[in-house]
Amino acid sequence: MQLIKNQKFVEDGWVLIADDAPLPEQGKIIISLERFNSLAASDLSPIVHLGVSVTSADDVSLLQGDFDRLDLIRLNFPAFTDGRAFSQARILRHQLKFKGDIRISGDFILDQVHFLEKCGVTSFEVVDEVTLDDWHRVTQSLNYSYQPGYSLADTRMRRSRPAITADNEDQELVAELSAA
Repeated sequence: MQLIKNQKFVEDGWVLIADDAPLPEQGKIIISLERFNSLAASDLSPIVHLGVSVTSADDVSLLQGDFDRLDLIRLNFPAFTDGRAFSQARILRHQLKFKGDIRISGDFILDQVHFLEKCGVTSFEVVDEVTLDDWHRVTQSLNYSYQPGYSLADTRMRRSRPAITADNEDQELVAELSAA
């Protein structure tokens, strides 16, 4: 598994810990939401960097009170047709104001990356067959947002508006559309 963050491959320093495995006292660890909820705060206090992995059925708003202890929330796509991770990311980033890393794992497709970024996702676990050329080709091909107000920090989309051209009789409409 590879990790893409900021449009490049990065070293993944996080370790996903199984529910039945002992918790290490150091490092960056990711545990399931179920395990996170079952542990007392004192059990987690020696862990400096903590992440939680949630399923698409989990209510991410229940984590809001723990944002100060979490550096990462890992959302899972059980199937690329299951869009609940879009909603979870949007809720975490834009409604609940989670400042940490929102990571996507599972069965997503490259065509979804642009929209996941708009929802607030910052890192992606990708299968080994994905190349950076594939990643850039797909993510850079979507350079215009039909919902420019949807993302609070969607500067990449707003800077790259397509040119609008028209015949002389449509100049007024072109000016109006360009100003929007």
